[in-house]
Amino acid sequence: MDQLLKRKLKLLVQSKEWEAIYPFQAYIVEQWNKMPLVADTEYETIKNAISRQAKVDGLSEFIENIERIALDVN
Repeated sequence: MDQLLKRKLKLLVQSKEWEAIYPFQAYIVEQWNKMPLVADTEYETIKNAISRQAKVDGLSEFIENIERIALDVN
């Protein structure tokens, strides 16, 4: 990743508008949680639950990585 991109990410994360990302994240997770998990088979139900959790974890990791890289936190 080049320094220009890191600087842009740092400006983004340090801006007051960045705080909007957390309510947006909560909204997206809420929408995913409203989707039904129960399917025709136990396998499909488990698959749906794992898929939902993977989405939630992935979104959190994405935001955390932006912040970590932008703020040079190792």
